[in-house]
Amino acid sequence: MNDFVPATNDVMFKALFATHLDLLKGFLNDVVGLSIENDEDITVLNPDITPELISGKFVRLDLNIRTGEEKINVEMQSYNDEHFDKRTLFYWAKMFTEDLKKGEDYSLLKRSISVNLLNVNRFEGSDYLSEYTIMEKNRHTQLTDLFSMQFYELQKIPSIDKSCASDDNRLLWLQLIKANQKEMLDMLQQTGNTLIQKGVDTLYHLNADEELKEKI
Repeated sequence: MNDFVPATNDVMFKALFATHLDLLKGFLNDVVGLSIENDEDITVLNPDITPELISGKFVRLDLNIRTGEEKINVEMQSYNDEHFDKRTLFYWAKMFTEDLKKGEDYSLLKRSISVNLLNVNRFEGSDYLSEYTIMEKNRHTQLTDLFSMQFYELQKIPSIDKSCASDDNRLLWLQLIKANQKEMLDMLQQTGNTLIQKGVDTLYHLNADEELKEKI
């Protein structure tokens, strides 16, 4: 499996989730904390957000997702970028505002969630999840739930042998994305989680697709 391409590669990541809505629904429910009931409730949109003005900045998201209640941008980041925090905030702002047209009421703005999967360490401490909301500085009360920015540092998640027997589905999804060895994938196959098992099978299938791998 020396030539195995894991889901930390953005091409493989998008191929895994953009066309397999059952896997995407499981990921969004278990990792992001949503409550999506049906695959049909998910729409994967064109990842390109064009600027209103010619002089504006073009944005290309990895996964640009809509549900009935939320907008979600999922980004896979595999290298250090000193301006990543600014870039992901810019992406969130574009996603939050892109659908509101002139004259429309602000009540139409939807909760917008930025999900950032980092294959590098970004923050101090051992916690693999860092989640940001808009809160009052002293009272720590939330201004609104329309803003959510989540960072998952894959290098900090526990190893599979210590957690695959647990019922922590969030960890299983993150381990699936991080897995780059046959032994790791075999352990995930033994968890009894049918969606995770399908994810492993799908990764093997995608890695056998030479046309796809030429894009990497």
